[in-house]
Amino acid sequence: MPSSAQVTVSTTPLLLAKTNGAPMEVHLHCAQGAVYLDSAGVTTSTGYKLDNGQVITVTLTTNEELWAVAATSSTLYTMTTIL
Repeated sequence: MPSSAQVTVSTTPLLLAKTNGAPMEVHLHCAQGAVYLDSAGVTTSTGYKLDNGQVITVTLTTNEELWAVAATSSTLYTMTTIL
């Protein structure tokens, strides 16, 4: 069953999703500001930039995590679905 949330991403990396034995899809919509996506060590210099208004889907396999960070406070909508 899908699970959705609205999160505030700041300058401290935030865990968005973590798989627990089953792959999942993570649908992301940046609603305000810009966020940067990657693993636990994500920074605004090394992460994948998701700008205001952009949408992306990320597939995580077993034992993977998706983290986000922002240069300034940003709003991100998430929806996760177990595959």
